Amino acid sequence: MNNFEKMKFTRLFTLLIIFWMGFILHPLGQPGLQMPKGKAGEDFNKINSSGKREGLWVRQYKNKPAVLYYSGYYIQGVPSGVWDFYDQDGYLMSKVNHVQDTTVNVVQFFYKEGGLMAEGQFVGAMKEGKWNRMKNGVWKLYHPNQQVSTIENYKMGVREGNVRIFSAQGVMVVDE
Repeated sequence: MNNFEKMKFTRLFTLLIIFWMGFILHPLGQPGLQMPKGKAGEDFNKINSSGKREGLWVRQYKNKPAVLYYSGYYIQGVPSGVWDFYDQDGYLMSKVNHVQDTTVNVVQFFYKEGGLMAEGQFVGAMKEGKWNRMKNGVWKLYHPNQQVSTIENYKMGVREGNVRIFSAQGVMVVDE
């Protein structure tokens, strides 16, 4: 085999490996398509002896039962730690970190391609039987290229202070 044939073979082999890995790794790009192992009620979605949710809980889309809507953990009926929420195609939509039960949540929202779209904190309070969640603290929004697009500050749902807006190249264009 001459050098040209070796190079041609190497390229073909590399393309085949990449193509094959695409099929093997495809679900990694769509984690919402990965159901937990085991049986609901026994291995996940369990109720403890006090009648409260405990451990891993998942919920699927009603119209797409093979796709997770969320995955997260309860401790004595209270959401705890990081919960992942997925879109109907199984892509990660958001992460919600339950810092203080369900009243303080640090959140991240993602583009379908996987990059960070926005991040900040919600503070919630029960009002007339429903959760009222308000932005609180610094919120950052991102361009698809992951450059910061906007920085704004909130206090209990009301924007306060300056809003800074940046171009996709990272240049501040507004500070008011």
